[in-house]
Amino acid sequence: MPRTALAAGAYKTIKGPNPGTVNPGDLTFAPVASDNTNGNTFVPAVGDILLIQNTHASLARTITLTSFPDERGRLGTIASYSLAAGEIAFFHFGDLTGWKQSDGTIWLDSSGAEIKYLILRKQ
Repeated sequence: MPRTALAAGAYKTIKGPNPGTVNPGDLTFAPVASDNTNGNTFVPAVGDILLIQNTHASLARTITLTSFPDERGRLGTIASYSLAAGEIAFFHFGDLTGWKQSDGTIWLDSSGAEIKYLILRKQ
């Protein structure tokens, strides 16, 4: 099966440094569940921050960020990165070289549906 695209709710626009009017909910976020069977994708923008949360109460879970060969054919896949129960990790896509796949997306895999994702994006 094809990878599951992260829903629009997975994206949160970062407010600041002069946010203007801040309405209820503007500064809060709710990560979305991963698809641990098919994997996930999202269309990245330079500067995106991917937040990853393991919401399991007692077990560690892993995530994999699959890289794409850069102009020199190098790979930098982050494989089976472990998060203990309740841990949160983040990854900054300061440059998309080596990460954006040929289909224009980032590929994410998780070892359990308790892994939740959120993409923080600048305005």
